Amino acid sequence: MFPNATSAPTLRSTVASAVISASAGAAFHTASVRILAGRRPRYRCASLLTAEAEQTVLVVAADEVVWEADVRNGLAAPVLSVAGFGLVHAGLGGRRVVAHMMVLAVPARAVQAWGGVPASICFHGGYNLSHLCDEARPR
Repeated sequence: MFPNATSAPTLRSTVASAVISASAGAAFHTASVRILAGRRPRYRCASLLTAEAEQTVLVVAADEVVWEADVRNGLAAPVLSVAGFGLVHAGLGGRRVVAHMMVLAVPARAVQAWGGVPASICFHGGYNLSHLCDEARPR
């Protein structure tokens, strides 16, 4: 039913993997806020501007294409991908942000191994859009 290396994806399986991946990204955001910030996120997407959402999705897609790792041939590429993704975000808040982004990159690579780059884009997009919709996040 889901895309894998041995069968061509169908529209149904592609949509299913996109929904599952985006939901996993949103759930990962909720869990990380609860664990790292010790608070409940308050989601309200009504204030999210269309242009802001579109820009977020484009940045996410670019991130996933740039940091795509060959997850089928050993650990070197995924480890470098995770480290690079974390270090690129150092300007957002130092070591804590780098560590958090590296933790985010691990399930993104796992989702990529499961459903390909489109699935990792959906996972990352679900996370970032949840972050944007969290009214309680520090601004």
